[in-house]
Amino acid sequence: MRVAEAKRSEVFYGKYGSREAGLAAGCECLFSLNRFVKGNICSVSYRKEIRQLKKRVIQLLYEEGYSVQCLEQYRDVPALECMACEGAGIVDPNDSYPCRTCAGTGLYKSAVRRTFVCFRFLIDGKAYCWHQPKENVRFQYATTAPPSVMRPVETATRPIKKKNMMLPVRKREEQVVLSLSFIEEGLELLRWILSQAPEQRSMAA
Repeated sequence: MRVAEAKRSEVFYGKYGSREAGLAAGCECLFSLNRFVKGNICSVSYRKEIRQLKKRVIQLLYEEGYSVQCLEQYRDVPALECMACEGAGIVDPNDSYPCRTCAGTGLYKSAVRRTFVCFRFLIDGKAYCWHQPKENVRFQYATTAPPSVMRPVETATRPIKKKNMMLPVRKREEQVVLSLSFIEEGLELLRWILSQAPEQRSMAA
């Protein structure tokens, strides 16, 4: 085991006494970090690391038997009309040249169905629920309920001055502000929890 990992283990075993107690604290941290990621003050580097750790923690919790429910949920994202040609497929009605922005389709983005896996866990008597895009789940899971539709995302509108249009945009959740010390300690705790998984310990031995 490397020196940094050994020191990390010493600190967290001293603070929590066991990996199981640390796991409960880690899930509380991940709950806050996952909300922090959705805000616009989260840096790109933090967003990337938190999402990677979240993916690994979800797999750990599932494979260690903490899951109480697992189901697939989907969201239909409607097509977005091309603003350059206003959906007509051509910019100038006096000629037949297709719009360069949308290649004559009239659409900026086609309609798509996104599928997520909803995991619900019970850790130390407290429930947690996290979603992952299905394509990001790289382990075998068994659903416990039929697929369902995700709750619609609230949208607002903002003016597009160039064409006097109103474009729907997604409303962000209330901004979660976390201190730098909370973020760093939370990330260290999650790294430690993952390093204590049986397969990780065997690799480090």
